[in-house]
Amino acid sequence: MTTIKKNETQSLIERTNQTDLVFPFIPVSEQIHAHALLSPDKTAVICMGKALSYGRLDCLSNIVANLLIKKGVGRDVLVGILLERTEFAYVAEQGVLKAHGAFLPFTVSYPDERILFSMEDASATILLTSRNLCEERTALSEGGFEVLAVEDILETQTDDTYPSAEGIASGDLAYCIYTSGSTGRPKGVMIEQGNLANYVHRNEKSVEIMHYAQPGSITLAMAAFSFDVSIVEQFVPLCNGNTVCLATSEEIHDPFLLAKTIQDNHVNGITCTPTFLSNIVGIPACAQALRQIEFYDVGSEAFPKNLYMKLRALREDSVIMNVYGPTECAMGCAAVVMRPDEEVTIGGPIVNTQFFVMDADGNSLDVGEKGELIICGACVGRGYVNLPDKTAKAFFTYRGMRAYHSGDLASWTEDGRICILGRIDNQVKLRGFRIELDEIERVMGSYPDIKGSAVKLCHGDTDYLAGYITSADSVNLDELKAFMGKRLPDYMIPSVIIQMDRLPETVNGKVDKKALPDPQPTQNERNVTAPRNDTERMLLDTFAEVLNLKPDQISVEDDFFELGGDSLRSMVLTSKLMDYGVTSADIYSLRSIERIAAMLLKTEKGMSLDEIEAQARKKPHYLSAMQTKLIDYQFAKTHSTMWNNMYYLFRFNRKIDPERLRKAVNQAIHHHPALSMKIGFDEQGELIQTYCPDMLPEIQFETCTDMDIIHMKDELVKPFPMFNSPLLRVRMFLTGRYSYLFYDVHHLAMDGACIGLIMSSIVKAYHGEPLPPDYYCAYLNNEDNIRKSPKYLEDKDYFEKKYDGYDWCHIPEPDREESVPTAAGRVIRFPFDASDLEEAEKRLNTTRSVIAIAAAILTLHETSGRNDIMTNWIFNNRLGSFASDSVGMLIKNLPVGVHMNQIHSLEELIVEIKRQVADGISHCSYDYFAAQDSAFYNDPMEVNYQQNMNADELASLYPLQIELENRHHAPGARLELEFLENDDNSGLFDSEIEWAANCFSEEKIRDFHDRYIDHFERIVLEGADEWEEKDERD
Repeated sequence: MTTIKKNETQSLIERTNQTDLVFPFIPVSEQIHAHALLSPDKTAVICMGKALSYGRLDCLSNIVANLLIKKGVGRDVLVGILLERTEFAYVAEQGVLKAHGAFLPFTVSYPDERILFSMEDASATILLTSRNLCEERTALSEGGFEVLAVEDILETQTDDTYPSAEGIASGDLAYCIYTSGSTGRPKGVMIEQGNLANYVHRNEKSVEIMHYAQPGSITLAMAAFSFDVSIVEQFVPLCNGNTVCLATSEEIHDPFLLAKTIQDNHVNGITCTPTFLSNIVGIPACAQALRQIEFYDVGSEAFPKNLYMKLRALREDSVIMNVYGPTECAMGCAAVVMRPDEEVTIGGPIVNTQFFVMDADGNSLDVGEKGELIICGACVGRGYVNLPDKTAKAFFTYRGMRAYHSGDLASWTEDGRICILGRIDNQVKLRGFRIELDEIERVMGSYPDIKGSAVKLCHGDTDYLAGYITSADSVNLDELKAFMGKRLPDYMIPSVIIQMDRLPETVNGKVDKKALPDPQPTQNERNVTAPRNDTERMLLDTFAEVLNLKPDQISVEDDFFELGGDSLRSMVLTSKLMDYGVTSADIYSLRSIERIAAMLLKTEKGMSLDEIEAQARKKPHYLSAMQTKLIDYQFAKTHSTMWNNMYYLFRFNRKIDPERLRKAVNQAIHHHPALSMKIGFDEQGELIQTYCPDMLPEIQFETCTDMDIIHMKDELVKPFPMFNSPLLRVRMFLTGRYSYLFYDVHHLAMDGACIGLIMSSIVKAYHGEPLPPDYYCAYLNNEDNIRKSPKYLEDKDYFEKKYDGYDWCHIPEPDREESVPTAAGRVIRFPFDASDLEEAEKRLNTTRSVIAIAAAILTLHETSGRNDIMTNWIFNNRLGSFASDSVGMLIKNLPVGVHMNQIHSLEELIVEIKRQVADGISHCSYDYFAAQDSAFYNDPMEVNYQQNMNADELASLYPLQIELENRHHAPGARLELEFLENDDNSGLFDSEIEWAANCFSEEKIRDFHDRYIDHFERIVLEGADEWEEKDERD
């Protein structure tokens, strides 16, 4: 019931509709071009770790535009676009707009028949696609239109001049999106340049854009290109000078990749449906990533109130918006910032837009009265392609404005907002997609021998489509679904189809959809095969939980997606099966319990990690390439502590119970199997490591005086025998006043990231807390299996194709030649702090590790005068469930090789390094630097970012660290640059360079190090402009 007086209603509606604002019409292509002129080096698009600047985006889209102009593209000419989720999609769409044409976007999952129909219906004569899709979708080349690969255009065309936007009018067509149609065929919605320009304009009357386009924002793009939300994700940020992070299909469907994408790229804004958010907010990795989101643009379906509370629990200051807008009305014509304890509404109209709620006779209704929402003004599109009758029915003129019948049942609230109450027609929304049930019914009814058909949206744990058919004969439902899949998108295929004797009818002879039964997605009659082993039983229980089904409803042969699974539920399934090694790609390719279980049993992943670890501890394992490298190096000076770089002596006062501490140390070191590994040779002479749990003796206190400690401390660090002996040396001393712990470990046993794990284990053991499991042997077992797999050969092929055949410059030219290896080092503090570095990371959209690599490559390029520069960097290799709490030698050396004559700016260098870093991680099963049977044929400069290697984890035991002298030191590499996060927690950083003094003079290395620090400082404090100016001066 409303308390507002009837005569006040029209005044309320008029106030709400006071959205008029005059601003000049500027085409969106011109707006983005203006940002390219103003800030050419600013990142416009991030995709797969690569950054595309505004200047480069402008240049590439100009090339596409100029070719299209030559081919006759101009006003109201539609160009089809079928591209994967890469930056080329944005290049293509903006190229079409710059040619004064309009783009017609498709998603790669669309069947050929739907694309061919849309291209013909829109009279589109050109389809822009990729080389891969040209090869895969050969039927499209026979469609009567020209098919062009964007890669070919960019490689063969050179005209990158900006085609003037002069002549583009607000009434010109901007894009056309085909949506589900009630006639059985999709219908093309036409949106004009003026509609789009009005929507993206940032002003106080458009609350959505005010928040979405906050200066400096980085927003995530996940919508399918055939969905109009993708237009929002691209043009709102870019027309307002911000950055888009374009997620790939793998990143969208894999919850852990999605979380990593959000975190790594500093994403602070997301556009998506409530269903998508509801699914990922319950996955811990995603929930953690969502804590950095400052702005949610949520729409395309009803917003559940409980979702608001879940998002608010993650971050109290995030802006959560409920957005509304039919495709016919340029994406978002209403929005509201949601508040606790408020009714869920869509708010009011955006700039230059008006709303009315009308009855069937076209009368404007008062507050609280239900009617159809009518949308008027600058947001309303042109109409439908080649459908004049439907256009005349849906679009009309009201009060001198273009108006649209939304088909949504709505009412006004007392505060001038709109509540959406449902539909007045046969259209439904599923996971954000608008679906005309009539279209599905017509396609289903066109299958041979089907007499009657009906489709309805069913509601359960999640919504799904159910189909109903009648036929004189039994219909093969799998064949029917395959038939529909060639004509409809995946999201329009019913999850379940039921064959009935007859469809229920109303008294008027129409199908009574309310009388149709609500089936479960597994109701189709069939034989159910029960699970046959523990792995299948585990998977069946997980399927049932995710799909909200009873276990006896699922057969092990069932397709996850035919049971009601979708991309969102697959994310939840992936999160639950992560510890068994199941990926999102596995679910999409294998799909059934039977096939996933076979994969798990074949790879031993069907066992728990504890079971795999227990078995792996019983057998020897090959050394990693890095471990082999350490041994090769140490043969140059065997009686040295070349790789004893992690040694400590701590003193504890008597507040710490000595005996309790001794037991804790023993428990900690015996908990981690890597510390009890013995290195030797197998019968074939191959290096192996074997777990020997009894090799380390129980540590007992040695009684002495504090003065004895002073005298002996510099004799504690000694060389290790590498073979058949412990690689860990721990001693504990007890004096009258203190207890002491000496800890020395060979690098063969563990990497630097393990120091914190060891110290944390000691502290937990001291306090009686359980130690998290260590899966180092399971990790080694997995590495052994990978070396025998096609993956290893694929990775080998990648590195050889990428880096072979070039005369790489790895290090400065040595200026000394002495045979005996000697070590030297130097430490310099950087002239910046953590806040400066964090600002640089955000500005360059990268990490401090990449900045360190870039500075090293610039220095080597400058000092050598050569263009082909290679260095290596340390990858910590701790991404999987094997590694999080495992001590061991897990790190890997990965190459970065840059052809500096092809690099024209700092941003290009950063992007290239980021690309190689990401690709290197993807192919890291193979060690490029060990290519010739472990004879390391090159010895590149090593760049390493180190943090948290100060044993701070022991702080709760109040130790005093005593400095030790290493009298047996030798260089572990010819040149190593380390970027160190300072141990004193001051927020400052050091640069340490270590070199082989028998190869390089101190004068040469000092000069090299000074130049490195200069480049690093310039990148962090001054950025790309100063770097490019220096290039021009040089």
